[in-house]
Amino acid sequence: MHHTIVSHHGMQDAYRCLASTFCAWCALVGSVGCSDSQGSDESGSGGTAGTGAGVAAGLEGSCENPITDEDGNRLITARDDLNYSFQSSLDIQTVRVQSMSDLSFDWSEITQDMLGHPFDPLAGVDMLEVMIWRYSSEDLMQDIASDSLDTTNLVALGQLPTHNDLDSANLLEVRSPSGGVVDEDEMLGFLDTTVYAPDEHTYLVMVAEGTTFGQGTRMISFFEPAPDETNTEVLLTNESTTLHYTADLSSLTRVAVPAGSADIVFDWADDEMLGHNAMGQPWLPTRISDVQVAHYATQTPADLENEFLDLELLADETFAIHLTAGQSVNLSRLTDENGGAFAGIDDTGTWLIALKCGSCANPAPLFLTILEPCP
Repeated sequence: MHHTIVSHHGMQDAYRCLASTFCAWCALVGSVGCSDSQGSDESGSGGTAGTGAGVAAGLEGSCENPITDEDGNRLITARDDLNYSFQSSLDIQTVRVQSMSDLSFDWSEITQDMLGHPFDPLAGVDMLEVMIWRYSSEDLMQDIASDSLDTTNLVALGQLPTHNDLDSANLLEVRSPSGGVVDEDEMLGFLDTTVYAPDEHTYLVMVAEGTTFGQGTRMISFFEPAPDETNTEVLLTNESTTLHYTADLSSLTRVAVPAGSADIVFDWADDEMLGHNAMGQPWLPTRISDVQVAHYATQTPADLENEFLDLELLADETFAIHLTAGQSVNLSRLTDENGGAFAGIDDTGTWLIALKCGSCANPAPLFLTILEPCP
């Protein structure tokens, strides 16, 4: 049976989630700028979140004369100067390969993923993904960084489940998204540079944990077909993708709240006070679907800046709520994974509150700030 690598009919859900493939690498870190390094030190920069950078750190709110809502609950309104800032760049190496040939993809030498986490080439990979985009690599990464990726420019998508038993595979083993075998001539035809000019198209290979498109990417490499090239191997290594970032939790204005009190309403509806999200795009209050408070018992904000990519892993306590409507929430409604209710913050370590968008391509919080007990 004849199968195309990706059908352009009935695949809109797959297209939408593909945008998150790139940004899901850096969960909780904000907008990521990317570059085709080809082994160089050049890199692209991501946006700056909020307007906190350069603002002297301070404390928002008064415990003696607090602002309250109509029900008498303490009211905190999100503002630009309360938000964290984040900048990043992503270097992705390019491997030149022979056009119209059965390429091999080998990830057996990877020992740590793009976030610097330990990596097992067998146990850590559930799926190989291969993509072609109708973008130059520069334009592709610019649109990813600005959260404006046009997923109709996806030319082809192929995948191969590894069953945690492979650390290499050939291009002709790659299947369609539905699992069908792809015709050999059609598959090799995608590497025809007279049809898919390298300066107008970008080829990607990724290894991922899990089998859901757009989630769990551990490492990526560009590859570029060329008729005068003899190499047929794309070797992924620890250096195939490198993330550089800086996070600023020190310059933002912290939010003062009474210790041991959970009756605090956090409101994000005012798009004049909070004009931009963490990716530098206009603030849209209706996009927030999840609110999370996390406690780091021993880490300072400076510690968390240095380990920002591991915020979810480092938290000693996490309380959250998923919202279906509304642009504010009483923090007393947040619960931990066992259903225990949030009872307020204390004076140990660092407490963060994050506003997240579950339907956005980028899983990073659109807003994040520090909660601190009233002096």
